[in-house]
Amino acid sequence: MIAGSAPPEGLPAPSGDGAITFWFDSRAEILIWQERSAKASRILTSESGKPLDGKAFRCVERYESMAARNHIEVLARAFRVLESLAEGAAELRRLSERTGMGKSTIFRILYTLKELGYVDQPAPTAPYTLSLKLLALARGPAAELTLASVARPHLTRLRDELGESAWLGELRGGNVVLTEAVQAHHKLRLSLDLGDACPLHASALGKAVAAHLPAEELKRLLGGGRLARFTSRTITNRSQLAAELARVRRQGYALNDEETIKGAFLAGAPVFDATGRVCAAVSVSAPTARCLPAKRQAMIEAVKRATGQLSRDLARLGYRSRAAAC
Repeated sequence: MIAGSAPPEGLPAPSGDGAITFWFDSRAEILIWQERSAKASRILTSESGKPLDGKAFRCVERYESMAARNHIEVLARAFRVLESLAEGAAELRRLSERTGMGKSTIFRILYTLKELGYVDQPAPTAPYTLSLKLLALARGPAAELTLASVARPHLTRLRDELGESAWLGELRGGNVVLTEAVQAHHKLRLSLDLGDACPLHASALGKAVAAHLPAEELKRLLGGGRLARFTSRTITNRSQLAAELARVRRQGYALNDEETIKGAFLAGAPVFDATGRVCAAVSVSAPTARCLPAKRQAMIEAVKRATGQLSRDLARLGYRSRAAAC
């Protein structure tokens, strides 16, 4: 069989431009296909080059156009929206300008992507952004993610909103350890080193985590000795500490008002992983000289918002902390 020859006897003629029809010969061994374009029709044998039976062929499947049959337009449009968001956060109108698509179509795509967790919109009138769930897809298993990398954008926003340093402390080996920080631009600011341990009974990070640990675990981590005193304001009485941690659980935040360092005020809140276990805390710090009551309240509210969003990000990413894995 050669290109340009007529179809074997009994084969149906291809229908319409771009039609491709598949047949097997009577022994069901050799696949041939017939292609019709506007210019020509041709019959091709399989690569094996075996002779065709030419007597009895059975039609397997007919495609009007392979590309047209398999192309999913709505999926292509969804990726156009994602690629546009990769250029930066944008509102509906801006996305329509970038993609050339109608706003109603884009809205339906964004609605679905938000439901699936691939697009974020903090408020109904806020711009749309790509979510961290896409980061998880790009980086592979969630176990490869670091909490610090997920938390850093939240710390940066806290610093920019409040003009004060923001800190992340992770629960590791029975201690809350500083693993990430975004420093304020002020000359007068708290100076801590990554890797420093934050006391569970005295620091904002430590108390925010301690308040959500199981009672037996907390008892083990605190040990049986005297609680260390850092300043005259440090809580060293265990009954008072229990009452303080109960308050932290109720209110959702912890304070360090000169309990570890004189002249420093910190507000912290807990972070939970995808299993719902406390795994870390975030705090913001400022010199007491800059902490009037309104500023303190602003710090508390901002850190609670940040940790709430961070915990939701970790849940979407399926992040499971090392502490939870132990």
